[in-house]
Amino acid sequence: VLVAGSNTVGDVIREFASECGIEFADDKSAVVDHLNYDLSDDGQVKINQDSFK
Repeated sequence: VLVAGSNTVGDVIREFASECGIEFADDKSAVVDHLNYDLSDDGQVKINQDSFK
């Protein structure tokens, strides 16, 4: 799943994303992956993926 957004994500998109387990930050929105993030990244916004198909 690829998710894209901007810093102006609306409430409806935020609610839908929340239902799918995706969170957008209130300020300067970002994708947060709590399971596959880069351990050297304090903000958990760098997604760590081994392979792409």
